[in-house]
Amino acid sequence: MSNFHPGLILILTGFIAAVLPQKYRKFPLAIGPILALAAMLGLQPGSMMVVPFINGYELHFINLDKMNWLFGFV
Repeated sequence: MSNFHPGLILILTGFIAAVLPQKYRKFPLAIGPILALAAMLGLQPGSMMVVPFINGYELHFINLDKMNWLFGFV
């Protein structure tokens, strides 16, 4: 999970909770933030996730420094 963006986990959790009936939403809404925290703990300060894009451009999904890592937990 070290190269999976924690924000994507939260977005997927929201989509899953939106389609589930109300009495089944508690479990994904409890597990989603825990998985995102685990993904955040797996990232090290200084890590980057760059994907090549059109005409030599690059998409920077994660550019993590110590300050970003700290605010990721908030």
